[in-house]
Amino acid sequence: MSPKVLLPEESNEERLRLLTDNLPHSYLYQYLYLPDGEREFIYISTGVFAVHGLQPEQIMADSKLLPSLVDPAFVPDLLKNQETCREKLCDFRMELRVRHVNGEWRWIELRSRPRKTASGLIIWDGVATDITENHEQQIKLQQLGRRSEVLLSLPDFDDEYEEHVFMRKVLNCVEKLTGSEIGFMHFINDDQNALGVLL
Repeated sequence: MSPKVLLPEESNEERLRLLTDNLPHSYLYQYLYLPDGEREFIYISTGVFAVHGLQPEQIMADSKLLPSLVDPAFVPDLLKNQETCREKLCDFRMELRVRHVNGEWRWIELRSRPRKTASGLIIWDGVATDITENHEQQIKLQQLGRRSEVLLSLPDFDDEYEEHVFMRKVLNCVEKLTGSEIGFMHFINDDQNALGVLL
């Protein structure tokens, strides 16, 4: 039988705090949904600083501070999904683009579930995880996939179109791949003295 390991004496509260404060790339949060529709954070772990650059004390003092970092394009869906989960008391999950206080944009995944207390108030228990690295990798893979499709289609264009039309097709493909609104291509004229541009 293995000898019993003696752990330092810790209260359950201290043990829980150590666990929540050491989650990698994540933080736990708990907020109260007030009758007037406002939200009041009643707990947030220290991991929020690594993800957003804010201290828990700042967020506890101003519950609107954290939501203000969400990309406005995501706010309508966020509010709609939260309202649905609040009414049904069901699981909530969503990926959001958020701004770090240093100005960088990041991606987080929120997972939570609302629960109703004996007094009728609703508390949300949740976890937020920084998924920026995974999200960027997914985007790169999607870009590589689109690039491969374009490259594989080029031989068909070459057989089907005349050279100047083919070049225009290639340029259009490059613009789509790079998200550019306009592109141009340089070529040297037959006399080797003039430079032409295809727009």
